[in-house]
Amino acid sequence: RVVIYNRALSAKEIRSSFSYAMPAPPKVKLSKEELEALAQKDIAALKFARQEELDIKPQVDAAITKGVTSLLNGQLRDGSWGGANYPVGRTALRVYALVKRGVRTDHPVIRRAYAYLKAARTNRTYSLACAMLAFGVTGDPQYHGHLRKLLAILLRAQGRNGAFGYPGSIDLSCTQYAALGLWVAHKAGI
Repeated sequence: RVVIYNRALSAKEIRSSFSYAMPAPPKVKLSKEELEALAQKDIAALKFARQEELDIKPQVDAAITKGVTSLLNGQLRDGSWGGANYPVGRTALRVYALVKRGVRTDHPVIRRAYAYLKAARTNRTYSLACAMLAFGVTGDPQYHGHLRKLLAILLRAQGRNGAFGYPGSIDLSCTQYAALGLWVAHKAGI
């Protein structure tokens, strides 16, 4: 019920006061030839789009290879990718990207990064969730214990309203990352 000017309106009164009939779309009858012509145009457009995609594939692959090489070469001695802010998160996202791209988890750079992430301590939502992504991307049960620890810390960071954020505040971007961390834990059966 809706109250307007101190009088309750029924659902029927509300519907009747806002009723608007959509005009029926005009009925168009296309001939078989017209339908065939439209279908041929659609097919031609799809072929053109596919060819464009194939034409730029070598450039896309080269850019991805350059990015992977840059990430592999940018690692610091401690296994991180550094940065004054969020070194755990920065490292975890790089590990996630490299593993998703096909770099093996036994690659020396990835092994050093996982060692760094296991030893690192953080209570920042962004970093916790990104570390969970990095460990979860492997699908390897050997990381489940670490995922459990990260999940416990992450859940302690959750506000009473269900959101996450920086210590003492709520931030939707942190909540988004926390949701990714929770998703990783769920997928791992934790």
